[in-house]
Amino acid sequence: IRPTYGKLSQIKVTEYLNVIDKTEKTIPVIIHLFQNVLFLSFFFFSPTFFLFIKFQLFYIIPECRKINQCLEVLAQKYIHARFVWIVSTEADENFDDIALPTILVYKNGFFLFQKKKKR
Repeated sequence: IRPTYGKLSQIKVTEYLNVIDKTEKTIPVIIHLFQNVLFLSFFFFSPTFFLFIKFQLFYIIPECRKINQCLEVLAQKYIHARFVWIVSTEADENFDDIALPTILVYKNGFFLFQKKKKR
């Protein structure tokens, strides 16, 4: 009997490798690297007024939310696949948000496929 999942679950960095390596070998694991917001920082310096200003903008990444919504539907349909998401910078603190959304697929502990945003 194969395990069933039927939902999209959030995982933490401590679970990441276990999800890939410990999931039954016949079960595909679909991982969505996700980010709610993108932080953009801008610096402005005016030598005339000796003024230094830092602007920080928060940009919501709508594609990540849309992908999660789609994966929730797929997880309910394909209950013998494991659908998870993790915050991209938790999985890899140097992950460049320009590549979001990114989907990784593993099976039998092996990497099969990666789909990331086209630039």
